[in-house]
Amino acid sequence: MTAMRITALAAILALVAGCTSETEPGPQQELRAACERHQLTACHDLAMMLARGDGGKRDFKQARALFAQSCNAGHTESCYRLALFHLQGRGGETNPEMGRALYNRACEAGHAQACMELGELWFYGRSGPKDHKRARSLFEKACELGDDKACSQFAGMCLQGLGGFKRLTTARKVFVKMCDRGQANACHNLAVMMHEGRGGKRDRDGAKKLFARACKLGHADACEEIEP
Repeated sequence: MTAMRITALAAILALVAGCTSETEPGPQQELRAACERHQLTACHDLAMMLARGDGGKRDFKQARALFAQSCNAGHTESCYRLALFHLQGRGGETNPEMGRALYNRACEAGHAQACMELGELWFYGRSGPKDHKRARSLFEKACELGDDKACSQFAGMCLQGLGGFKRLTTARKVFVKMCDRGQANACHNLAVMMHEGRGGKRDRDGAKKLFARACKLGHADACEEIEP
């Protein structure tokens, strides 16, 4: 298997080198040399440069080939980037099924953004079927991995009972965490729950403070909730 990977990497690099001018910029040459020594981070970084056009024109086809090689060798970020290329049709044909599979691979390896974005695909039914249960599970995992947007999505689904039973206590705890991080919408939602006694004890004084905080953070509806 190792010999096959080395052979495949050599073929990819030959393809890339064949399309590159003799006056290739220094940084790309350095990364290419490191990639030839099977340093996955260098292969990934070279792919990123080619995708962005750093130091030369963009080349999505070469970038896609390098992302694929790095992903197959176990580079999680490359799997995430390759998923985007398949979903957007960059450097080759659009392949939504492969894009979802690559998102899932990166997510299972602990890539928070991959979990979050795969959750959105399942939630909205983009590039495939809709499944709120799967979306909720992915948002929960992404939240645990530190993705703020996923935390908001997960808490909202728990609050509304989307993709499973209502879990008001869980939603409230997540809103507490997100409010502490300065998320205006989370502070507003937490204030409403505290005011109504949902997911925990009623605390109208605490809710009033949270409405004020949410307002200060830019939540317009929270400003209207503040008692004169």
